[in-house]
Amino acid sequence: MTRLMKTSSAALIAVGVAMPLWLWWHGANLAPAVAQTPAARATKTAAETSEDANGAIRVTVVQPTVEPLRRVSTQPAHVDPFEQTSLFAKASGFIAEVKADIGDRVKKDQVLVELSIPEMQQERMQKLAAIEEARAAVGQAEARVVAAQAMIDAAQARRDEAIATIAQQDAEVAYRHSEHARITDLVKARSVNEALADEKLKQLQAAKAGLVAAQASVRSAEANIKVERARKTQAEADLTLATAQVKVAEAALRQTEILMDYATIKAPYAGVITRRWANTGDFIRSAAVGQNEPLFTLVRVDPLRIIADIPENDSSLIRDDQPATLVIDALKGRPFIGRVKRSTGVLDPKTRTLRVEIELDKPDPQLRPGMYGTLTITLAERKQAILVPSRCLRFEGDRAFVLIATKGKAEKRPVTIGLNDGNRAEILDGLKPDDTVIAESRSPLSPGQPVQATAARSAK
Repeated sequence: MTRLMKTSSAALIAVGVAMPLWLWWHGANLAPAVAQTPAARATKTAAETSEDANGAIRVTVVQPTVEPLRRVSTQPAHVDPFEQTSLFAKASGFIAEVKADIGDRVKKDQVLVELSIPEMQQERMQKLAAIEEARAAVGQAEARVVAAQAMIDAAQARRDEAIATIAQQDAEVAYRHSEHARITDLVKARSVNEALADEKLKQLQAAKAGLVAAQASVRSAEANIKVERARKTQAEADLTLATAQVKVAEAALRQTEILMDYATIKAPYAGVITRRWANTGDFIRSAAVGQNEPLFTLVRVDPLRIIADIPENDSSLIRDDQPATLVIDALKGRPFIGRVKRSTGVLDPKTRTLRVEIELDKPDPQLRPGMYGTLTITLAERKQAILVPSRCLRFEGDRAFVLIATKGKAEKRPVTIGLNDGNRAEILDGLKPDDTVIAESRSPLSPGQPVQATAARSAK
């Protein structure tokens, strides 16, 4: 029994060793049979279709098209007023009358609110009186200037008279001197009495005294002229001061009148009242002393600002006067035509977008600030362009190229790319309309490899 068990165990071990060898031998012979299963045959068929019998790679080709191309940027947009202004009071007072309400369309300089400020009217009257007083002082100063000039003229006349008297006395002295000399000679000759000589001497001395007096009169007159000129200078200074005081009084009056003008709140431009906080009888403090709440909010809605943020990729193509179309969903998709009017010129560092503003060609009352819609800006447009599908483009670094099928082989053709609308790319240089461009290949493709071309259904 024990011998039988040992024999059976040896047989089992032998079978266990032989079984893998049998499977290996027959598995090798069964491999061709496995390859002939339907799944294996389908895989072999797909592999064989990437190349034909001559080793050519099957490719899909397209012909470049020549047609218009337009690149656009479509972004969300919203409508803003052209201007929005909060109107405050510059003067403190009670509201006497409110002449506008929300929704009112007002004209430029139209009165919106009248304030009552009685103390300013009284102040205006005081400053008018101050002006009259200053003008009277000017009149007095002018009269003193005229009087001083008259005194100068009188002093100059007295000086001229004294100068004339000097000349007369000079002649008198000369005459008396010669007569005295003649009589003196006659006395020496005992022709006349000495008493006559004494008389002539006294006359000579009197003439000399008269000359001295005339010279003194000239000096006195010149001194008087200086005094009167000084008085005139003082009068002229008083006139200048009085004239300046008139200007100061007039400026003070203008200031008061300006503050009184602030009592009338006017619209700075034509627009629509959107908010109102003013009520008749309210006491309003001047905004200069801390008035925080405005009386009105006024918006200018002609024209409107259409605002959109353009992504960085499109921002370099933004130019003033580019055509744009705004579509507002709330208005059933109605388009509004306009043009790019301005842009910030810099990208927002947080969103990496460029803010642009569009103004519409024709204002429309249905379009209101606060509305949202979609804005399409035409960034660039070509009337005739050589186009290929964007999927045809290949790159080596920053250099673009396409592969074309020519004479049964793939040829590398460097190209210069123009516009790209996402589906089609404009080729500026390197490609002709009659070239056959490889769009897709079922195997990796290199220049010079044989190809078998199959036309695609559309170049787009």
